[in-house]
Amino acid sequence: MDKEWCIAQGDWDGTEASYEKLNGPAANQTPLNSKTNGTGPFKLDSWEPGIVTLSRNDDYWGTKANFDTFVYKVVSEWTTRKLELTEGDCDWAYVDRQYIGELEDLKALNLKLYKDLPQLRFDVFNFTYQIDKDSNWVGSGKLDGNGIPLDFFTDKDVRIGFNYAFDWDTYIQDAMLGEFKQTASPVVEGLPYYNKDQEMYSLDLDKAKEHLQAAWGGQVWEKGFKFTLTYNTGNNTRKTACDILKAKLALINPKFQVTVQAIEWSEFLDQYEASQLPMFQLGWQADFPHPHNFVQPFMQSAGVYAAAQHYSNSEVDDLIKEGIGADSTRAKEIYYELQKIYHDDPPGIALGQAIGRRYFKAWVKGYIFNPMDPADIGHVYKLSKEY
Repeated sequence: MDKEWCIAQGDWDGTEASYEKLNGPAANQTPLNSKTNGTGPFKLDSWEPGIVTLSRNDDYWGTKANFDTFVYKVVSEWTTRKLELTEGDCDWAYVDRQYIGELEDLKALNLKLYKDLPQLRFDVFNFTYQIDKDSNWVGSGKLDGNGIPLDFFTDKDVRIGFNYAFDWDTYIQDAMLGEFKQTASPVVEGLPYYNKDQEMYSLDLDKAKEHLQAAWGGQVWEKGFKFTLTYNTGNNTRKTACDILKAKLALINPKFQVTVQAIEWSEFLDQYEASQLPMFQLGWQADFPHPHNFVQPFMQSAGVYAAAQHYSNSEVDDLIKEGIGADSTRAKEIYYELQKIYHDDPPGIALGQAIGRRYFKAWVKGYIFNPMDPADIGHVYKLSKEY
């Protein structure tokens, strides 16, 4: 943002001496939290939690936007969102995966559907290698049949066994309604150096049993375990993944006891960051379309997810550091190797890559899918209406 404007708002005093204290401000502790400045086609009219109103910027340097006003509103309840969309009170609405069957008659509802949109996004079930001692989800905290030790997932056989116990076919059909692509690692299809031939796990209860019998010197099989998988409230796809893993582990050995519990999103975030969740599901949307942007958060020891997991591999750290500046020949070797390492020594269960949908009223024109734009509605400046 404009330097002079930021200084005028009290965000910065304009000196180098003060810049360090401005790094990483806590929520709501920057003057810019409730102010905006820019040179775009819209101006901020008003903002309150859940409702943002923009108006056309008639001083915009380019072609003026097609809309006088644009309103973005958070409506958590699906039935309300559905009614507003079908009645034409809104032009676009987010549709949770489990509700797409309610909008099948596009013509009658005057809707236009864009589908089969491959997202530059990776979803994963991460293992926490060193669970925080204050965790409420590990039972006794020991390998005694009533819990798991805090370092339970440091055993490679546990991690591989859990991968073989996951059923991607059921997950893709039941949770994602067939619109999902399994991937072997965070490097998803559409990124440079994606290895389409990289081996992937599939449901194999015999192999899962083999590895879990070997885990912790045979103690896992003999004593069993008990812990809780959590997911953020209302996220049915993540609940389904938890239920699948719970059911398959119980089939392998009745002593493998997993409880599934919903917690609020804010609590979920706080506890994963504090390493209190034995396993946690999260996704990553591309900041820039390069494999570094995916391997770094999931595999580098300082990465946002890897750090919360306490996952650390010096070889991986060195490869990631080298890969971002390597020429194309060496970069391919590096990212292929990182994809192989992710599979062979899995820090998580790689769920895969989402395939998206977008629902608009039929009168909205000009939508262009951009896998680098996480906003479902796309670039509003490009949109128009024709009734």
